[in-house]
Amino acid sequence: MTIGVARISAEGHLILPPEVIDKLEGVDQFLVFQRNDTLLLKRIAPPAPAKRLSEIADRLAALNEIDPITPEEVEAEIQAYRAEKRAGKLKNANSA
Repeated sequence: MTIGVARISAEGHLILPPEVIDKLEGVDQFLVFQRNDTLLLKRIAPPAPAKRLSEIADRLAALNEIDPITPEEVEAEIQAYRAEKRAGKLKNANSA
């Protein structure tokens, strides 16, 4: 375990001691937990970059060309989902 003294700059930046920074090796995001006078930093992986909607649409279009979905299949899935949803609501209402 490494222990050091951090400080907050006049600009409000948290400045970690060099001996702590050396151990972080490229990590640039942390969850910060605060309780009373205690701060805890937890290293997190940066989120994957969000794909553009057009990229997602292109991928879905390519998949649909391999095994196209018919309008009838879409309608059947919608009806099946609605039936499951109704059954779940009725079940929940009867158990109340």
